[in-house]
Amino acid sequence: MLAQPDSTDDRALALHAENLPRDRMRSRRISLADILRLTLPDVRWLRLVPQAGHWVQFERSRAYDQALAEALAS
Repeated sequence: MLAQPDSTDDRALALHAENLPRDRMRSRRISLADILRLTLPDVRWLRLVPQAGHWVQFERSRAYDQALAEALAS
């Protein structure tokens, strides 16, 4: 979830623990599907945020906010 070990704090762990029971996705089934390959050609805007994991908005909030503002403006 997080790329940088120093990003993990009590708040992040508590949030993750609260959300685990709410997960309704069948991630194993999705990981075996080709939905990503089929969907990527339709992606028109992409921004990679270096040194950020899956929780980019938590781990690199300023870079995420800037990228989101650019995406919404385009």
